[in-house]
Amino acid sequence: MFFNTTSEPIKDILNLNRALKSRNSKYSSSIRTFALTSQFYSSKTYIMFVRKTFKNLLPHPTTLKTWYSVVDGNLGFTKEAFETIQLCVKQSPQPIICNICIDEMSIRKQISYLNGKFYGRVDLSTSAGEDCEDFDNTQEATNALIFLAVCVNGYWKVPLGYFLIHSLCGSETANLLTKGFKLLRETGVICHSITCDGTTSNLSMCTSLG
Repeated sequence: MFFNTTSEPIKDILNLNRALKSRNSKYSSSIRTFALTSQFYSSKTYIMFVRKTFKNLLPHPTTLKTWYSVVDGNLGFTKEAFETIQLCVKQSPQPIICNICIDEMSIRKQISYLNGKFYGRVDLSTSAGEDCEDFDNTQEATNALIFLAVCVNGYWKVPLGYFLIHSLCGSETANLLTKGFKLLRETGVICHSITCDGTTSNLSMCTSLG
């Protein structure tokens, strides 16, 4: 691995040896970006090589986890994702064109109780909440339905949200996709296409969308 010592993140790291001895010192935005990107590509490489190369001046993986945790990871469409895309639109000199990818991921059936809430049931982020009378009869989720925005004329992709499901008919998936389209349109992004596999439910979804 080669590091360019003239880049801004590396300059900041090399100049931080004395500054980081203070407990109140903070990492610059360039260092945060460098650390998060390095850890994203390879967590093991970041821990075993990158941090050691710079004498452990870079943030500890626990710190990176804390930075990631500020994003709301609850069910449904993620507000921060659309805010980030909207920021990209404002900063881009040209219109941004996106494709929405839809896919299901199999998950283990399990009901967990944490901080006064149950997790693992079918949830489309539309229920009244756990005080609903028939909430205890809700079916266990077996899949996660994922929505992902991929920039066609750029180099980024952003998870838009996810929903815990057991099975959805085409019209139900179409309703969720329509909501995602509306939120994405509000950011200023141009979206002309979707990508999905050829399951019966997805074909039915396309029929529902016309």
